[in-house]
Amino acid sequence: MRGCAFAAMAVLGLAACAGPGSDLERETRALLERKSWPATSVLVLEGNTFRLNLGHRTPQGHDPQDLVYPLGSISKMFTAAALHRLAERGEVDLQAPVAQYLADWPPAWHAVRVHQLLGHTSGVPDFWFVPQAAKLVAVPAARAADLARVMAREPLQFDPGSRFSYSNTAYQAAARIVEQIAAVSYDVYLTREFFTPLGMASMHHCRGSSEEVNGHVLRGGTVEAIAPENYETARGDGGLCGSARDLARWFRAMAGGSLTRAPAWQAYTSPQRLTDGTVVPYGHGISLRPLADHRKLGHHGAMTGHTGMVAWYPERDLVIVVLTSIGGVSADAVEQAIAAMLLDVDTPRPLDGNPPAVHAGRFDVGPFVLEVRRRNGALEVVSPPPGPNGHLVRVGPAIYALDGDPWGVALHMDCAGEQCPRMRLHMAGMEWPGRRVDP
Repeated sequence: MRGCAFAAMAVLGLAACAGPGSDLERETRALLERKSWPATSVLVLEGNTFRLNLGHRTPQGHDPQDLVYPLGSISKMFTAAALHRLAERGEVDLQAPVAQYLADWPPAWHAVRVHQLLGHTSGVPDFWFVPQAAKLVAVPAARAADLARVMAREPLQFDPGSRFSYSNTAYQAAARIVEQIAAVSYDVYLTREFFTPLGMASMHHCRGSSEEVNGHVLRGGTVEAIAPENYETARGDGGLCGSARDLARWFRAMAGGSLTRAPAWQAYTSPQRLTDGTVVPYGHGISLRPLADHRKLGHHGAMTGHTGMVAWYPERDLVIVVLTSIGGVSADAVEQAIAAMLLDVDTPRPLDGNPPAVHAGRFDVGPFVLEVRRRNGALEVVSPPPGPNGHLVRVGPAIYALDGDPWGVALHMDCAGEQCPRMRLHMAGMEWPGRRVDP
């Protein structure tokens, strides 16, 4: 563990953290060693005390909390905050149609309201699931505007407000609204309104430079370095880079009430209520899915070569940041394992007995359909990326976890009698509501 004394002096006047060799440090190091990840930074604060500042395979001579990583969808927290800042000043009406602010908004999407972009209830499809748009991400000269032009030809997935479906396209549109109203670039607005006032000096739009931790992927069981990604196709939905220290600063500002006024804070942190009454634990750019009975606000982020998770547990004023330089892994599983240690939450344990046949089926979770199959008296889940795949173990009467990864993925079957019409997927720090779509 390194950097604690420096952190105590330099960050918000916080007290010194737990000493080297603590149980928390030993358990976290052991967890990361089992996962064989490359450079990873873990930062844990509780109130005014640094509990952990750990670097796993990070460069020597660098404070782990100051290493700069691509943040992926953690960026959505800042996009939502930007629109709320504009709304507080009367410059944007979150209840207004998006077309009121974007002249090129597709006519087929005119029913979409601004707040529905932020809550993933707009029906605007995610470009990752439209092949012609997704392939542009790998084109060096492509820009977010190129994705928008392709996506404008797509229909809405559903009537706005009737479903929850995670959409990166919607957040790119939200960033465009910020730029249209503020008359400056998305990056400049965030820096002016948030990053500079809060002292978040590491935060910037990723450049793929040597100051950012290089990314990796797992190929054939081997961790391989990759070239920097094209971050110009990520605006509003991702594309920001920053350090664990600065993400902690953001949540300390949340805790201190300096980010937004009470009415905006309520909208920012209230769950989505769909037209059929279903409540989804996601606010505006922030997941509200609790850990056991502990309230939690946070977000997961993923790029091809990086993954991260940041979470705040308000009742304990506990902030946990996990940033790693490999894609396709469960940073949220590490975050939850650390939180469970500190909050005395039991790790899910497998139950005896065969799962009911009614728990098998196909479920539409918005961006993709996953299938729960019976195989040799047990269940397995099969889905396209970024969905889960693997054998399931039952950890509750109608709850399943991926075998060997109790904190990474869970499926909660919502059953009534002999029918299970709904399923809730816990993945990537969020809850993804699913509807049975068996033939």
